[in-house]
Amino acid sequence: MQQLSLALFPAAKPRDPEAECLRWLVRRHGCNADRIRGTVHRLFATFGASEGLERAKAITALDGAHKASGLTIANADELGIFDPSIDYHEVWDRAWEAKGGAILSPDKCPHVRSTVYMSGGKAKCGAYGTWTNCPGPDQCALFENDRPTH
Repeated sequence: MQQLSLALFPAAKPRDPEAECLRWLVRRHGCNADRIRGTVHRLFATFGASEGLERAKAITALDGAHKASGLTIANADELGIFDPSIDYHEVWDRAWEAKGGAILSPDKCPHVRSTVYMSGGKAKCGAYGTWTNCPGPDQCALFENDRPTH
């Protein structure tokens, strides 16, 4: 006699973190899938699933319902999204500052080193270690060739 088994608990489908991230950016943040697909793919290919996801969160400053005024997905390199020498937390801070355009203009957000969220949203540039609006490379003594020297 042959026994019949029921598949009450079917095998889980393999996850696709890149596709899930893309869906999340589109559904939750109103990003345009066609515009951001290449950026998301590049992040996951370069940094892997975990860090690729963390860096992809900054895409919301470049595309979607709450993007920063004056920035597009073409500005991803300026935020440092693809720069492995920049920690993804710093990338988040730059994106946050870009979206809060009243704090920094989009052309200055790439120079943000970190942000103190609980102190009125002030950005820290490298200049003299002070918490201030980053003056950018034209006025900041610690920048050379539009990059921090420290």
